[in-house]
Amino acid sequence: PLVTDRSGHGNHAILRGSPKITRQDDGTVAVDLAGSLGDYIEIPDHPSLRVREGVSGLVWANLNRLPIAGEADRNPILVKGPSIGWGANYLARMLVKRSGGTFGAGVCYDTSEHYWESKAKAPLGQWAQYAMSFDARQGGGNYIDAKQVGEIAPLDEYSEFRNWEGHPIFIGYSRLGNIVKELKRPRNFAHFVGQVSQVRFYTTGLSVEDLRTIHAQPGKPGPQAEKMAVWLDFAEIRTEGRHETPWRRPADFQPRFRADQQRWSYATLEAKTRIPPGTALNARIEVSDNGDTVKGAKNIA
Repeated sequence: PLVTDRSGHGNHAILRGSPKITRQDDGTVAVDLAGSLGDYIEIPDHPSLRVREGVSGLVWANLNRLPIAGEADRNPILVKGPSIGWGANYLARMLVKRSGGTFGAGVCYDTSEHYWESKAKAPLGQWAQYAMSFDARQGGGNYIDAKQVGEIAPLDEYSEFRNWEGHPIFIGYSRLGNIVKELKRPRNFAHFVGQVSQVRFYTTGLSVEDLRTIHAQPGKPGPQAEKMAVWLDFAEIRTEGRHETPWRRPADFQPRFRADQQRWSYATLEAKTRIPPGTALNARIEVSDNGDTVKGAKNIA
């Protein structure tokens, strides 16, 4: 399912896993990420997400609980980059730490991390607007319901943001740790347990006045709308679509000689899938010996 991006940039979000869609008492539509560890929101990378002077992230969320034993010591709210920590592995991040339940934020530039914490605790079991705003020349801060709870100094004159091109924005999920070259990502991950009702991402730093206006009128574009690259409110979710995979060679079929190609003959193809109740899937399986011409196909409903 795709969540429609209202910013006009086409940065639609993918709902991963099988999260529940709920409607709050005030009519707000929310995504419940508490169903399983595989529930999260992903916004694929796009040139409109590049930042040069500043960056801001806003997420309306209800955090159900802090991490428990065996889970990573953080609830990722919003992360842009391959990893939430252990180095300058992200462009921007917002998280709640298990130790004290405090809300922190950060940005990365060059090969350095610019992270700041606050003493403010996330209100468990309550809806709140979590925000971070940073301007390279003025510094930044993090906010809960438009009230500043932390701050950080600006960058030096020659620093540049690390945009991490090719890596998505994650909401409620992040990879964690050092990047494994073979995987091109870390092995571990952290997740968020709770509900999310709105997400915004700006390619500029927002002022306190800007955040207050947006907090008071969450249904309107608000100030700095021309710098808003993502606006998700979950009222418009597309439940029909099409996906085409690239050609994939069977994992155990790597012929080195022509004789091997002639000897191998496949009779069955197995695929593990999980189709949630209430959904339908129409698939077409195609086979080829050169990745170009289709030699055979089968439709599955």
